[in-house]
Amino acid sequence: MGGNTNTPVRTALKCSSVNNNALRKKIFLIFLLTLFFTCGCGYKFSLEDVRPPSKGVSVRIRTVFIAPFVNKTQFRGLENLLQNALVYEFTTGQGLKVVPKEQAEAVLTGELLDYQETSTGYTRQEYATTGRVGLAIKTELKDPNGNIIWQDPYLYDQENFQFGGSPSQTEDSKKEAIRRILERIAQRIYENLRVSPLSGLGQGLFQGVNLFTQTGNLTSSLALVKNAL
Repeated sequence: MGGNTNTPVRTALKCSSVNNNALRKKIFLIFLLTLFFTCGCGYKFSLEDVRPPSKGVSVRIRTVFIAPFVNKTQFRGLENLLQNALVYEFTTGQGLKVVPKEQAEAVLTGELLDYQETSTGYTRQEYATTGRVGLAIKTELKDPNGNIIWQDPYLYDQENFQFGGSPSQTEDSKKEAIRRILERIAQRIYENLRVSPLSGLGQGLFQGVNLFTQTGNLTSSLALVKNAL
């Protein structure tokens, strides 16, 4: 009987705690948004942040070394082509500077997991006219100690190519398809490492809201936001 009597009480207290946390979160967000827009937002947008990994750790990276990827496919030389595409993308972009390994705050590396090549179109005589190549890549960004900051375990892209009148023409068409794939993959990796301009501030807001929700300490919560600016 005693246990049955206390259960509704415990449930009510738990619900009350949840409601209080939600209310605190709303109050804190409203306060921050009001402060953000009232003060004109002196925060300078930056493209030098790196997307937080699954654990939600925010790391600011300004310099990166692009290491050769491990090529696990049967297509030799893909690792060099990918590295060249990545170096071009990073050096022509903004925010992340490519430097030698000893000067880098992070190392971009990974693996070429799979290369696929199939015929997709045929003549009536069953001669191939079109084909498709596909490439799967795993990529990681690590700090100097080898800890993973960010990763994409499976990045896939594909491109069609034409069979030419000679083997050399077909090979040239295939190489052009591979070049386009690697160019797009390099762009996607670069864009994934670039974060929206509110990345650092957004992380501070996230941490500040969580702290205020748990403790109600406005001063400490605002300090977290300030440190992200």
